[in-house]
Amino acid sequence: ESVREVAMRSGRVLVRSHGKAHFEKILPKLEAGLLDEDARIRVASLTLLGDLLSNIGGVKVNKGDIDTQEDIRQAERAQSQIANVLGNENRKRVLSGLYLARSDTDAAVRQSAMVVWKTIVSVTPRTLRDILPVLVGHVVDLLASGHPEQTEVAGHCLGDIVKKLGDAVLPEVIPVLRD
Repeated sequence: ESVREVAMRSGRVLVRSHGKAHFEKILPKLEAGLLDEDARIRVASLTLLGDLLSNIGGVKVNKGDIDTQEDIRQAERAQSQIANVLGNENRKRVLSGLYLARSDTDAAVRQSAMVVWKTIVSVTPRTLRDILPVLVGHVVDLLASGHPEQTEVAGHCLGDIVKKLGDAVLPEVIPVLRD
């Protein structure tokens, strides 16, 4: 356990000191960690991803539940800054992975994903509409993966998308699912 703690602290220092300049090398590993079989690795990846995104976005990961107007403004600025640094496609891919993690089967993973999501996303339905094609692509990949846990996560995520965006989203999702 102490080795894990030291490794995590080292990872956080690395992400904080080199994340902005070398995100293209760090980001793929963190994204891969979001789909790891071990929940501890998924939580660690989410923590480091949160550090990276907050570093790029210029915000601090807020573990509180209260969304003040200032929190919303900070999240909007962070999203804009993240899009400028990562590029729109990378941003959509990262946010899709983060949104999928909110539906994880492990409670600690869901909680970590929620904290990071709330830090960098101000209006969930608007962001969901923006990332929907990429997110649905991720969901379809997980549904087809044959891995029971990933299939369950994808199913929960798809249900959550429909719940958040309503039935109006179905015409956009069903053609992708058919293909």
